[in-house]
Amino acid sequence: MYKIILISGLCAAITMGCVSKKNYLSAVARYDQQLDSLQQISATQQGLINTCQLDLATTKGANTALLATQDKLQDRLNALQAQIDGLNKLASTTEQDLSKQLQSKDEEIKVLQSKIESVRTLMKQRETELQTASQQLKDSLGSFPFNRFAVEVKSNQLIITLQEGLLFAEGATARVERDGQRALSKIAAVLQAYPAVMIQVIGHTDNQPRRNTDNLDYSALRAATVARLFIQDHNLGANRIIAAAKGPFAPKASNETPEGRTENRRIEILVTYRDSDLIRDVQKQLQ
Repeated sequence: MYKIILISGLCAAITMGCVSKKNYLSAVARYDQQLDSLQQISATQQGLINTCQLDLATTKGANTALLATQDKLQDRLNALQAQIDGLNKLASTTEQDLSKQLQSKDEEIKVLQSKIESVRTLMKQRETELQTASQQLKDSLGSFPFNRFAVEVKSNQLIITLQEGLLFAEGATARVERDGQRALSKIAAVLQAYPAVMIQVIGHTDNQPRRNTDNLDYSALRAATVARLFIQDHNLGANRIIAAAKGPFAPKASNETPEGRTENRRIEILVTYRDSDLIRDVQKQLQ
């Protein structure tokens, strides 16, 4: 292109005037030189253009890759946000469920506490009744010598202890002395006011040998005598009374002294509530 322009210019110059061969050749040489220079410039520019086009293509590719990466990252962010939203929803639902469960458990605990308190009230009521009966018995037996009887409440039992000298003559098992009969009458009068209690009459002896019988049988005969008087003479129901014997096997004092042996020869009357009645009442409170 540049060469055509230069030749055209040269031809024009020749046409317009006479030019010597020397000048013509010199002009052609200059034009060739200028042509080479222009071609070099053109090649350089073309190289720059090619480089720019390559850089542009690379940049476009990089931009495309960045856009693709950005899209992928955005998709990942969207997925993570969706997971977070799902977890938040699950956590909220779980929290609500746990809150409802805790509320339900709190209500169950309140109900159980109420039932336990009812059982405690029942047990306290029965203990109070035994304490009241104990005081009534102490007042009723107050006219007898204080060392002939004892009344106490222990382990949910009312224990009435009557020494041998208050009930029986020495060696006797079938007949209760007059003071003993009065004492049993007073005891029966108090116990009649508590129809729900069981009455266990237990005979005890010291460890000294007995003529014609052993101590266990001896104490059993005395216990049976007292139980029979309660039933026949004082109208305490036979289904409420049990006669038992421990002979010398549950001493309260040492059998090595006369005083200890005297204390061990006794009748104990244990007053308790029936286990079946207690279980029934507790179950009723727990329903």
